[in-house]
Amino acid sequence: MRSSRKVILGIVAMASCWLATALVLHWVEPEPLTADQILAKADWKPEELAAALGSATLESESFEKRRAVLEHVRSHLEKLPAPRRQEIVRAITAQRLERFRQHWNRLSSGEQKKLVEERLEELRERGRNATPEERERAKERLQSPEGQQFIKSAMEQFEQALNADERAALTPLVREWLSQMESL
Repeated sequence: MRSSRKVILGIVAMASCWLATALVLHWVEPEPLTADQILAKADWKPEELAAALGSATLESESFEKRRAVLEHVRSHLEKLPAPRRQEIVRAITAQRLERFRQHWNRLSSGEQKKLVEERLEELRERGRNATPEERERAKERLQSPEGQQFIKSAMEQFEQALNADERAALTPLVREWLSQMESL
């Protein structure tokens, strides 16, 4: 009787440990990658690209660093078949938008306005300072099927994922972005 009780307790203990481990592995997300970590990684699996870039902490990085990360990622995405590439871009866009919303909702309304103004000024400055070569590269990317898919996906997610107040607050940025794309 004692031995069967010990066996049952042993099984319960093992099952509890297994369950606790499974829950920890399921709920604990890996630490987001920094821009430097992304740039240092040379060999990416498609699933890693989506997971890493969707959770990457790029918001505090300079424009130049963010651009370097995007170029690095683009070079890896170009190696994939178009349908897989589109799937990854949609996943990354959705994850980044959700991270942005979480950040946005933690800000006061004054901080939100300041953030929009800063990003709007940064966007305008980049437009003014873009070289003819940069403009041409951007135009080629936007006119490519992948570029068109990205714009469509980004605008769909803007409409579907954000509430009316968020869209209203961010509309000046979207208008400036669209205006700059049209001027290419």
